[in-house]
Amino acid sequence: MFTNTTGAYNIGIGRNALLSLNGGFSNVAVGFESMYNTTGSANIGIGFHTLFTNTTGNDNVAIGYDTMYLNTTGNQNTAVGSYSLRSNTTGFFNNAFGRFSMENNTTGAGNTALGFESLRNNTTGNDNTSIGNGSGVNINGSNNVFLGFQAGSSTTSNTNSGNIIIGYQAGRNTVYNNRLYIDNSNTTTPLVYGEFDNNRLRVNGTLQVNDPSGTGYQFPPADGTLDQVLQTDGTGNLSWTDPTVNTTAAIKTRPSAHITTYSNSPTENNLIMDTVLFNQGGGAYNTSTGTYTAPFSGVYNVLANLSLNFTSSPSSTIIITFRVYVNGSIVEQKTIQNGATISTSYAQGFTYDFYTNLNAGDLVSFRFIASWNGTTPAPTISGGGGTGTSTISIVKID
Repeated sequence: MFTNTTGAYNIGIGRNALLSLNGGFSNVAVGFESMYNTTGSANIGIGFHTLFTNTTGNDNVAIGYDTMYLNTTGNQNTAVGSYSLRSNTTGFFNNAFGRFSMENNTTGAGNTALGFESLRNNTTGNDNTSIGNGSGVNINGSNNVFLGFQAGSSTTSNTNSGNIIIGYQAGRNTVYNNRLYIDNSNTTTPLVYGEFDNNRLRVNGTLQVNDPSGTGYQFPPADGTLDQVLQTDGTGNLSWTDPTVNTTAAIKTRPSAHITTYSNSPTENNLIMDTVLFNQGGGAYNTSTGTYTAPFSGVYNVLANLSLNFTSSPSSTIIITFRVYVNGSIVEQKTIQNGATISTSYAQGFTYDFYTNLNAGDLVSFRFIASWNGTTPAPTISGGGGTGTSTISIVKID
């Protein structure tokens, strides 16, 4: 305190400690030339050359050989460890713990470094947190978080900023900004990877939600093929599978008017239902020919309800043979005889119920043979809608 004039409440222990103090208050300098040149206040320097060139810097704590050696006006810094914050000049709100931690910082502010050489070559970067020996070495960016041995470090200087790097050597020697790396090795495909600027999160491995051996589950590590869906086996495993195709098919038809143009003979007649009441499943239907195209392979139920009306015939008996054709060949047929003792007019109902196997694309059509005793005209097959209208339904059941 050789040149001190107005300073007070200062303690200087060691050769040339506080030698050029002039007006500073409440400083503690312990060590050779500690706080050699200062007018600052409330500083603590313990060790050889600590805060050696401090002029007006206040509220600094420097402990260790050459800590904060070049500080001039930097305020409220804490440096513990040889050479920590050695080159700091005007930087403030920095915390450096460990030998060489933030050694080359000059004007960087708001940084925290814990560990040997952590943030050693940061000079002007701000608001970094670096924990672990060698973490953040040669990084001169801002707003980084490094956690782990050599996490986020580099062999060449760069200004990487806005990163969160966690793990042993995670993200080492990679030039990036606004990235998330979580891994325990120096890999370009870390277990957890993120891009803060793109709101992107990636898992380079298998993602599990809770424990799959219990109530959890895990996702497959690779993509499936086109149009596949994600499916669980109920025991915690998800896999890509081809989707179950909706194979529901059902159609119901009727004639738009009464059918009368057929004969009383063994000759087959085409049975054309030219009106579709509903059609589900996409099977095509030709109203001109009465032909249905099966949309899916499987077992189909064919149900025909035919209503025949006699208006001026004393006929008492009628026989109808109903046939199902697939691709031009008979696959099902059934003959039903009905009778009545009505002398003027009456109606007869005929129900045909079949189950047949169809392949997708099969063409289904219908024919019938009518035979009755009595005279003409032929009984009408009722149509046009309303009660008693004849209908044919085709429904896929399996």
